[in-house]
Amino acid sequence: MSKQCDVCSLYFQDECTLQAHLAGKKHLKKLKQLQVMETSIVVSPLPKFISACKLINFFQQYGTIKQHQFGPQYLKIEFHDRHSVDVLSNKPILINNVKLNIKKGTSYNDVSNSKSVDQYEHVGNADSISYNNIEKIFNENTTFDNQLQMFLNAVQLTDTEIESKYESVCTDLNKIFKVIFPNCKTYKFGSIQTGLGFKECDLDIYMDPTVNIIPPMMILRNSCPPLIINGWQVNFDENTVLPPITNQNSIAQLLHGFFLFYASFQFKSQVICPIDGMTHTELEFKEVYNLPSCMDTYKTYVKEDGSLKLNVNKLMCVQDPIELNHNVTACTQYSTLNSFVSYCALDAGICTMSSKDDYRNLMKTLLTSSIKKKPCKGKFIVTISAKRCQYHNDSNNMETSIDTVDKTKLTSSDWYFTVFTILKSIFENIFKVQTEVFTANIGAGQQKIEILSDVQMEKHQKIIFHCTGSHCVWRNRKVNSIVLDPSLSCLRKEIFITKLTIESRDKKDITNRINLDFLCTFEKRHPLKVILTVTNQHSNYHIFKEFEGFAKCKLVGIIEQTLIHMQQFNKCY
Repeated sequence: MSKQCDVCSLYFQDECTLQAHLAGKKHLKKLKQLQVMETSIVVSPLPKFISACKLINFFQQYGTIKQHQFGPQYLKIEFHDRHSVDVLSNKPILINNVKLNIKKGTSYNDVSNSKSVDQYEHVGNADSISYNNIEKIFNENTTFDNQLQMFLNAVQLTDTEIESKYESVCTDLNKIFKVIFPNCKTYKFGSIQTGLGFKECDLDIYMDPTVNIIPPMMILRNSCPPLIINGWQVNFDENTVLPPITNQNSIAQLLHGFFLFYASFQFKSQVICPIDGMTHTELEFKEVYNLPSCMDTYKTYVKEDGSLKLNVNKLMCVQDPIELNHNVTACTQYSTLNSFVSYCALDAGICTMSSKDDYRNLMKTLLTSSIKKKPCKGKFIVTISAKRCQYHNDSNNMETSIDTVDKTKLTSSDWYFTVFTILKSIFENIFKVQTEVFTANIGAGQQKIEILSDVQMEKHQKIIFHCTGSHCVWRNRKVNSIVLDPSLSCLRKEIFITKLTIESRDKKDITNRINLDFLCTFEKRHPLKVILTVTNQHSNYHIFKEFEGFAKCKLVGIIEQTLIHMQQFNKCY
């Protein structure tokens, strides 16, 4: 009768053979592995806002740990008995309101190769921050605090990422600087060093001194000998005993306060000063003797050299808490500041609404809400003059141009009408927009013109084009690679190039559709010229700016060269 080894899943002919196998090295090794697996657990992925020491201390409450091993995204723990493993495997285990993914009796290789470890595993390992990568966090019916903790776990930089991305940089810089500065050493700085760095971004601390959580910089550095670099104190007392926290507000309520504060903050007249956690007026920095004592070093700097003043004449000013004459937001653009304030106002309203449901959907709503941008009302002006072609006006007073060759001369009325006709052809055949033409006479309402004759042109001082289109004809416009008939007018050449550009995109299946919507006011001026005022209606801001560069480059050249071509060859364009 055959004998079986359950550990190795092998069959033997008799008891003697089985006993020999049970005493062998392979069986004993596999038996030991099985015993280890029965008393072991694997945790993966790791909660990222909890230190390794704290995590081990947390599991020690479930039994004596024999040994443990940390990997890039896992922790393997072996207990002295199976009871600890049974307890951890039979109920949900949470740490800081985050559910841990625990596998019983599983090696790490089994965990790392599994595609169903945890529905949030791909979130924690994501290389970039994207709402699509983390949206599952907010689809669970859970509290704001749980969602916040899972969100932070997903976006925080791991130790492995910090080592691979930043430690190597410091090491390389040390090698470079060592050649000239033997004692030079490079240190990580800011949020990467403090552990507050997120993937693809940094986290800067907002501090409201009225909320008693952390004291301002001036208090933290009062009790230590100053370390001065380039005239500024750069250190603070890392062993400062912080006062008890009396704040009773939740994180959601503090976030609400942040949005309310900056939604109504007077950036033009107020300076944000993290050194004392206060705001000071622009006037105080112009008359430095009004500033508090924590800025005495700054006052001394300014007295020695007035040019070292903090630059408060910017859209916004945030004073560097160490280098006190440095405005860290001096390069902020108006669009960036305006967007920030607008989103603070939007998010303050979201917080107010979410508070009625204990902020349950706050995180999801904050990350998915956006401001509907108003259409950009940008505009540009192009001037078309008759200086390069000959004409005579209605009073028969001859005017000549720099081109003295005898050419067919246009009347002023003809010139205006010809420019209008060429412009309309440029819009429709080169820019590929649909046009509607309206009158714009003073004292009269706008009227649509189906066909404009030269006689009607004389009656109207201004004419308005309304142009809409979906073709982006300025991208990949390969002019130099095309050989054209030299007898063609500039207008005809550009029309042909546009046609080839569109056909080339169709062949390559390149989607390049846009929304172009603008008005062009055609205004007659004297001496003989036309002012074109192009105003954005409903185009995307960046699309309109691209179109502006293309149109300003093309309009004048095409119209002037086409007029010259008409006179030289005595024919229509």
